[in-house]
Amino acid sequence: SALLSLVWLFLVFKSRPAGRVTNYLSIGLSCVFFSWWIDALDEFIRLPAEIEWDHWLESGPMPVGLILLTLGIYHWHREQLAISAQMEKREGSFREHRLYDKLTPLGSADYLKRQLVISLEQSVCQQQPLSLLALDLDGFSAINNAFGHAEGDEVLSALNHLLVLNLRRQDLLCRLAGDRFVVLLPNTGESQAKLLALELQQAV
Repeated sequence: SALLSLVWLFLVFKSRPAGRVTNYLSIGLSCVFFSWWIDALDEFIRLPAEIEWDHWLESGPMPVGLILLTLGIYHWHREQLAISAQMEKREGSFREHRLYDKLTPLGSADYLKRQLVISLEQSVCQQQPLSLLALDLDGFSAINNAFGHAEGDEVLSALNHLLVLNLRRQDLLCRLAGDRFVVLLPNTGESQAKLLALELQQAV
């Protein structure tokens, strides 16, 4: 059981970016591993009956670990719902236009142009503001040069998920080229767009 929890811990670190959810899952699994490891040691090491701290070491971390795991899985579930909502919104348009970026996958520059025309018409018709955010990842060329393009692609893919999780349902994220992204923000004025840009910058 202890070895299995180590495998789970390795898979969490391998498959997830750093963040609150990863911290919940990793700390929770570490507590479970510690409790199971102490239980395994009890099979081989017999301590005097008057020593009680080993019982607390065995039973104490387990409920803490399970609570943290539950929190991590709950927030992971919310992440997946947000990603699914974004993907559903894209899929309907991609079936019609086939204008998507194969790496991320996000809408391409051509897809952004088409959606921008539609959004501008809606903005004028509904008399609602429309904003655009341009995002550029600093130092991305250095990552490619130091670690190769495969690692750079992993960074772009992780950045895509991170941005999607911090956007609203109505926002549209597209990749222009390389490390350049654009966010289309319907019903969003300049001040709100600046606030959202700051939140995205802090998240990245």
